[in-house]
Amino acid sequence: EEGGVLRPLPAKHIDCGLGLERLIAVIQQKTSNYDTDIFQPIFKAIQQGTGTREYTGKIGTDDVDGVDMAYRVVADHIRTLTIALSDGGRPDNTGRGCETVQDIINDEEKQFLKTLSRGRVLFQRAVEGLTAHQKTFP
Repeated sequence: EEGGVLRPLPAKHIDCGLGLERLIAVIQQKTSNYDTDIFQPIFKAIQQGTGTREYTGKIGTDDVDGVDMAYRVVADHIRTLTIALSDGGRPDNTGRGCETVQDIINDEEKQFLKTLSRGRVLFQRAVEGLTAHQKTFP
């Protein structure tokens, strides 16, 4: 207010920008969001669907074959799309939100085909593999 007077806000909360994934990593004492029980079931579904090696958590130059990076990208997209679709987003060629969903699906297929050497059906299988985790995953 004018004159430097502070008045309490009607809503009292703090947005620290921590995010659900980071908060869970802290609670579960993990060094990476991807080591939490949010992402591990997704990695397992990806591994089972592709037959590629298991996720090992390698980053940068240690991830020589790029497979761990592909796991992270694909898992992020699967999680994002699952939430977007459960919130009513639908892939088609009209509307900004719908285009975003379609773009993610298209990028996902490219990532699968390029790095994990599978493709189109894997996303569906990975999402279906999450049904056992519906309490923590929409």
